[in-house]
Amino acid sequence: MRIKPSNAKALDSSIYLPLGVPPKNESEVIELFHRMARHCFGISDYSIQNRFPDCVARRGKKHIRIEFEFESRNFQTHGHDPVQCDWVVCWRDTWGVLAPRHLNIVALRDWFQFRFNVWFQPCANQYADRIGEIDFDDQWSVASKSSVGDLLLFYRALPQACVRDLFVVDGPVQHVEAGWKEGSDYMASISRVATLAIPLTWGEMRAEERLRGAGFLNGAMAGRPCASAYWHVLLEMIVARNPSLSWLKEKFDPDEL
Repeated sequence: MRIKPSNAKALDSSIYLPLGVPPKNESEVIELFHRMARHCFGISDYSIQNRFPDCVARRGKKHIRIEFEFESRNFQTHGHDPVQCDWVVCWRDTWGVLAPRHLNIVALRDWFQFRFNVWFQPCANQYADRIGEIDFDDQWSVASKSSVGDLLLFYRALPQACVRDLFVVDGPVQHVEAGWKEGSDYMASISRVATLAIPLTWGEMRAEERLRGAGFLNGAMAGRPCASAYWHVLLEMIVARNPSLSWLKEKFDPDEL
């Protein structure tokens, strides 16, 4: 279960994120929660502790046991007992429907409006060949939660096992008849942003310490995983290998995620 904002209006990031930079780790999630606790969640009192769960809080007459994580699925990765917890407060929900139903997943990012997201788009066989040949497609299968302006990192599966093609979603995402398979799918028009002369490989991503624990690697690129929380690392790796693409830092500034 996810606790979401009660209205569509995003919070003023200049108040809650005074430097304009979203959290990059668990300790920064705790700092942001401190600013939001009373106004956004009705938390009247809470105590941080050096054991599991991280926090015991009071909301009205109810006591709430809270564990902080940067990504919600880290709760499972860290081996915590869901029976001993009520809320998982994180920056991004990467656990989704697989989370225990009684756990309230509080993804702080939901309370803010950011300019774009970053998604991995795994592709194989003829689709991996085709993505390298096109600059535009008016109907490509995309992540269901993606939207116009989002960046797509096309991951070519084995034997290539690398990211070489960057596209942007440039049309509305629609749930329509798939065409390429039976049933429906989420489709949108996409346009090429850049081609990596030196691709970013699976092995390089696995070896990067800052990507350890990233859901898209632990899940072996299953589905169309969101990579926004790690875009600052991925961008640095891409530009280090392809200095001519340094303009990506301005166009897709990680601080605007």
